[in-house]
Amino acid sequence: MPLKTLRSRIVGALSLVLMSCTGPGLLVAGDTTATGSGTVSDSVSRTKGSPETLDLVTWNVEWLGDRDNGPSDERLQVTNVVRTIVDLEADLIALQEVTSVNAFDDLLAQLPAGFDGVLSSDGDVEGNRSYRFDEQQVAFIWRTDRLELRDAEIVLRDLDWAFAGRPPLLAHFAIDGQDTAVRTVITLHAKASSDLESWRRRELGARGLLSLLDGRLASESVVIAGDFNDDLDESIRRDTPSPYAELRDAYRFASWNLSRDGTSTTVRGRHAIDHVLLTGAWDGDAQAEAEVVVPNISSFSRTTSDHYPVMVSLQWPVPTEDTEDAEDTEDTQSTQDTEAPATTRPAAVVVNEILANEPGGDPDGEFIELFNPGDAPADLSGWTLSDSFDVRHQFPANTTLAPRSALVVYGESASEGTLGLSNSGDTVLMLDSSGLVMGEVTFGGNLTARDGVSMVRTVEGDPDAQFVLHDTVSSAPSSPGTPTNGNAW
Repeated sequence: MPLKTLRSRIVGALSLVLMSCTGPGLLVAGDTTATGSGTVSDSVSRTKGSPETLDLVTWNVEWLGDRDNGPSDERLQVTNVVRTIVDLEADLIALQEVTSVNAFDDLLAQLPAGFDGVLSSDGDVEGNRSYRFDEQQVAFIWRTDRLELRDAEIVLRDLDWAFAGRPPLLAHFAIDGQDTAVRTVITLHAKASSDLESWRRRELGARGLLSLLDGRLASESVVIAGDFNDDLDESIRRDTPSPYAELRDAYRFASWNLSRDGTSTTVRGRHAIDHVLLTGAWDGDAQAEAEVVVPNISSFSRTTSDHYPVMVSLQWPVPTEDTEDAEDTEDTQSTQDTEAPATTRPAAVVVNEILANEPGGDPDGEFIELFNPGDAPADLSGWTLSDSFDVRHQFPANTTLAPRSALVVYGESASEGTLGLSNSGDTVLMLDSSGLVMGEVTFGGNLTARDGVSMVRTVEGDPDAQFVLHDTVSSAPSSPGTPTNGNAW
């Protein structure tokens, strides 16, 4: 596939530039005119920064505040992010990959008066949780003269695994001080990487978003902006469809033009992976198309981020409603939000502990422990556990794993009579009833070296945590059905 080109607008510059590939790895800037289709002509046809538009940006700021990852000069990175946000003149900025509360606070402190922000871990965010210093969060920053935050919550918390431990942040904003103009905005950061497991996690997250939009948010006008970590027309995984195909076919992406035109949203990539989705009244804004913005910052990828900001200017007020219609719509939304039942969504299930080298050589003693770290029960009906060769266990109908609970499958109770785990290394594959991979663990002989000692995740219930020998974190050789300390979950 040819290298995708980047058509963009330089922040702070007077002219538009086109980045084109003229040789292996060589990008050259040249003048271009605002004619034809695509991000350049469509973006300049509107008056950005005026009351007639609501200007929104999504931007992955690459490990902001992390000393060991991303740009090495943390202070310079924050300064460059501040400079870019000011130059963008956007009303609302959705940020991904913020790893430090202090860095986020510094960013807000350095912005001019009139900006405010909210981070996933903030105390007034419903459903928030504590994050480790190296965990990535999502956030919003907005201009207080245009927007007022009404509330914020973490959504799809039971799909924490699908979103790599960073579930989406939903916020309701009142626009221009109008109580009748409260709109829903969501920012997300999907699982990265092009391997099959990561693709399936993105697909699972997309299903959750589709259920959320079709269910609880069906009557609302919603904008979803974030790092989707995959393209819309095709996947970043070779010869694989986009994991967002169903979502793309059901709702309008304002960033579809980037996928269509082969525009990359990252410095070194060749795909559009940062997107903006529109529903409800926003969907009627046919001119809303995304624009990749290249900040005029020296050594941008080394000092600031490996992603470019992606901007969309939305017509405001939306052309399909007047004030009276908006009041009726908001009344309807309020009633439905109160009365509509919660959308049923799949819970997270993690392969948490495995004993392959059973005590005394009796394979009946092998076990696989599943743990549900979510807040909703998980229906395991029809799910299967396999080793490298075959399905070893299928859960019968009406099998449920309660929230914050574990379930242990022993070799003697496996539906096929054994788990068949090899002491020299093996793979445990967990599939749901439709065949979707919900968990995959491959281990070597180093984790089966001691008779009767299991392998367990360093952070129990965290699907991204590594496995270690159980007796390195506990005095016990294993702890089937309980945490490593033997207490209740």
